[in-house]
Amino acid sequence: MAKKKILYLGNALSKHGFTPTTVETLSKRWQADFDVVVASNKKNKALRLLDMWWSVIWHHRTANLLVIDTYSGPAFQFAATCAKLAHWLSLPYVAFLHGGNLPEQFVTKPKQSLIYLQRAKHIVAPSGFLATAVTTHFNLPVKIVPNFIDLENYPNASKALGSVIRLLWVRSFHKIYNPDWAVKVVKLLKDRGQSVHLTMVGPDKDGSREVCEAAAKQLGVNGEIAFTGRLSKPEWIAEAENHNIFLNTTSADNTPVSVMEAMALGLPVVTTKVGGIPFLFEDGVEGIMVEDATPEKLATAIEALLQ
Repeated sequence: MAKKKILYLGNALSKHGFTPTTVETLSKRWQADFDVVVASNKKNKALRLLDMWWSVIWHHRTANLLVIDTYSGPAFQFAATCAKLAHWLSLPYVAFLHGGNLPEQFVTKPKQSLIYLQRAKHIVAPSGFLATAVTTHFNLPVKIVPNFIDLENYPNASKALGSVIRLLWVRSFHKIYNPDWAVKVVKLLKDRGQSVHLTMVGPDKDGSREVCEAAAKQLGVNGEIAFTGRLSKPEWIAEAENHNIFLNTTSADNTPVSVMEAMALGLPVVTTKVGGIPFLFEDGVEGIMVEDATPEKLATAIEALLQ
């Protein structure tokens, strides 16, 4: 019996040095049970959108289902236009919600958001955060399918804090994730008499790494910060063994896998309290969340953890 066919649209850009996203990790798991076609791996945004449109047109007669990774901002237009094309061609689609800023999208573009979600065969979210946003704004049903990690790949060990604060930051360098805050946290801790080292792991998406490197030099903490660039999963898991606190500085988030991975590795997490993060763990018990965060508040939370 022939396998059912899934067309999965998302940003499959790991071959260009970016962090693998759900479209790459999840599609590999589906391949045992389904015929899976992925689009797109084009780095240029215009070419990527054209490739997605063409994939919908080319496969609409043979695909049983279209899955669309859905983010906020300009990326939402990718999802919305592909969904409109699929609707015209009678190809059922699943709106797979990811973006931490999607609730803001629902407010600023309510009509477009409603049409996109209403036409979906299913709406799937990895957290109660986005599910609640959809039901609150549009009263539509949402299926929660949590983000996943393979625990066997994450050796869990208690981390001794010791006399040196060894911070690990793992994310793409993008202004929405406030990577420069991590640099400022190091400066604040150093000025407060703490011995501190920070490792920042991840690819540069918008020039934020250069900003961070310049800030580190200006603040006189470049000797306390290592920029590794993107590392493979095994590489950064090995790097985590030499650290004792995971720092997450993002201003918008859904259910960050990196935070889940840090907890699986036994790293205490100090994070901004935004988006779906409160759905991940209990504040003050399994990690520390900082509401209305600033670098100063994050540094204070790290010192509180030391106590």
